[in-house]
Amino acid sequence: MENVLVNRYMRLLAPLTVDVKLALLSKISESLRKEYKAPASKEILLEELSGAWKNTSPTLAQEIINARTTGREISL
Repeated sequence: MENVLVNRYMRLLAPLTVDVKLALLSKISESLRKEYKAPASKEILLEELSGAWKNTSPTLAQEIINARTTGREISL
């Protein structure tokens, strides 16, 4: 659905001049800046993400470990 919508907009924008396209791009960027709220700092982001898996069931945790473990010896 999103690709269809993007393609429709591109067909509408194709005949416009470069100046008009740049003006539209500027307006879209401006609206994104107003709507997007970035985390205040990386430390705050890390605090928000820490413990995200703390409520994971032990069986799921073990399945993940098993899927990522080869079980073979690696010699250096």
